[in-house]
Amino acid sequence: MVSETGVQVNLDKDKKNPASKAMVLGKAEGKFEEGKTYTMTTENVGDTVKVEFDNGVKLEAKNEKLTKPKTGYRLIIRGEGVLFDDFSILSSK
Repeated sequence: MVSETGVQVNLDKDKKNPASKAMVLGKAEGKFEEGKTYTMTTENVGDTVKVEFDNGVKLEAKNEKLTKPKTGYRLIIRGEGVLFDDFSILSSK
């Protein structure tokens, strides 16, 4: 999640387990100006996710649940909109 004041990595609740809850895995403060373009790089390896922006904001989060096989990724957009340019997903396999 990216806001004007920083970035946050969340783990969604397990939809198959009603007792599970969403968790915040990590936060980093930083300034993200509306209307300005930023480059974001995300890397998921094992139990670790690393997020880095070209304005110097970096975040690393770990959780054993990140090691589970993924069926896909979601980009959730709030607000009026967002523009993605040169978007790609690469696999190291």
